[in-house]
Amino acid sequence: MIPSNLSLNKLARAGVLRLILSLLAAMLVPTQGWAQSLAELVNLAAGRDPALEAARSNTLAAQLRVGQSEATRKPSLAIVANANASRSTNRAVEPAYTRASDLLLGLQAQHSLLNPAESKAVDLARQQLLQVMAQESAAERELVLRVSLAYVEVLAARAALASQTEARKTVSRQLETLQKLLRAGAATLSDAHEAQARLDLAVAQEQVAFGELQGRQAALDQLVGQDQVVPKKLLLVQELAGRDVGMLDEWLVRSLENAADLRVARAAVEVARAEAARAKVGGQMTAALTAGLSGGLGRNGTRTSGGPDLLGTSGRGSQHSANIGVSLNLPLDANAAIELRLREAQAMVARTQSELRSSEQSTHLAVRQNYQALLSLRTQTRSLLAAERSSRLAMEATERGLRAGLRVSIDVLNAQTQLFSVRRELVRVRHEAVMAWIRLQHLAGGLTGDGLAALLS
Repeated sequence: MIPSNLSLNKLARAGVLRLILSLLAAMLVPTQGWAQSLAELVNLAAGRDPALEAARSNTLAAQLRVGQSEATRKPSLAIVANANASRSTNRAVEPAYTRASDLLLGLQAQHSLLNPAESKAVDLARQQLLQVMAQESAAERELVLRVSLAYVEVLAARAALASQTEARKTVSRQLETLQKLLRAGAATLSDAHEAQARLDLAVAQEQVAFGELQGRQAALDQLVGQDQVVPKKLLLVQELAGRDVGMLDEWLVRSLENAADLRVARAAVEVARAEAARAKVGGQMTAALTAGLSGGLGRNGTRTSGGPDLLGTSGRGSQHSANIGVSLNLPLDANAAIELRLREAQAMVARTQSELRSSEQSTHLAVRQNYQALLSLRTQTRSLLAAERSSRLAMEATERGLRAGLRVSIDVLNAQTQLFSVRRELVRVRHEAVMAWIRLQHLAGGLTGDGLAALLS
């Protein structure tokens, strides 16, 4: 049977669409010669991530606050200057004018001998520095996690697009074979329509895969600040199913020790305790050693007037002094405010401890979930590998049966559909297993420089 003009036009339009998709897919095929590794992309992202930059600035500010608090415990030295001038008039007997002026210069030194509040303030500033350093480390690990997951998602999207493109090409070749057989009268029009339906579906699925790749590519490009980043392939995608992933208890212990969120929560508890310790000593006595040295010039004089005769007296002189002493300060009426401040600080300690326990429970649950997901995905990978081999052998046997006249074209199409469906699922499961592995490494504190090296080895 000869196909109608409508069928031929439809086939022609599908051919043009397949050509366009092939060109677009070729543009996104990774070239390993100029592809970038995960470590390279992490370094690129670290140089432009706003959250990480904010965390680093916060760490710098905390370091400066520690220096400020420590400076209050050092001796202080000040220059003191004082100048005075006065004039007085006495009209009780006769007009008399008295003038006086003096200039005083001195040095005043002070050193704290006992100030519990200042000492606790230094301890508090140091604990706050440790807290923001933990937050900076958490921001770095979070960035590595985001880049790693985006990296693997792009690899998964590329692999899915490549698999779908191969499926579309295979169905297209099958359709071309059917068209030749149809012109020779060796096939039916229904077989050609069935093949065309399968090709249309393959084209639609390829479009979906291409769209998903564009979205994931845009997310990775946004993280690293470059366009059309090409990630290198990870051997871990192929090898994870055969790797030893360890025991759950080992992951739990490592996570409770090294999880970034738990480190931040523990640092918050220590900050709250330091704040409570400072509030507790707020009303205690302080003592300071003081010393001073001063010198100055003075002038005074009196003038009287009583007719033609004038009598004036004046005098000049200098003075020097030195002093040393101990200054004590004991608050007497601040007990109520100090008690309230202490109760507030103790409440903050209780709150941070509760938040720490909540973070531990969340981390424990996340480790268990990701570990079980990893085991399940590894099992699925092995099963799909076996299914892929079986489906490939079944398709090859069906093709031989078609050439021998024992099978029909629809059997070959079904076998091809089954094979590529298994391959798509295998691509998805393999990359999801890698992402579960990355999340476990993140929870266990392994996504650092050495952790990335181990991940890529």
